Amino acid sequence: MIREPAGIRQGGCLRSALAYVLGLGEGEVPDFEADPTPYSWYEAVRAFLASHGRQWHIHAPWPRPGLYVAYGWSPRGPWKHVVVMRDGAVEYDYEGGAGVLTETLEVWTFDPIEPSTRLDTSAGGRDTEIVVHTRCLLPQIG
Repeated sequence: MIREPAGIRQGGCLRSALAYVLGLGEGEVPDFEADPTPYSWYEAVRAFLASHGRQWHIHAPWPRPGLYVAYGWSPRGPWKHVVVMRDGAVEYDYEGGAGVLTETLEVWTFDPIEPSTRLDTSAGGRDTEIVVHTRCLLPQIG
């Protein structure tokens, strides 16, 4: 996941960024790096976001309007890092200083999950449920 060498503040940037974006305390966000299984953090983040009414969307690494998380290479060494951006500028960096990624790999938004619309129809005397999911294209977070 997002690992850093010993002696430098280990991990926590994802947890901190999610807390910032969702308006939560860091203690309210799980430590996604606790499980060493590769990519286990990914599903844990998705489940956590869903429990807070959000869905995770991954986008190409271009600046975008609004609040989002940029994921890429840390300016402090050869490891990954995340920072919170607003309208293309760094708004929050867990490390409190560097703030700019040397290369942005992806940007992440956490869009509100809109309620499903349930439609009941009758087909040949049997009830069929159709669930239509909708999503917001430009999130309004924070």
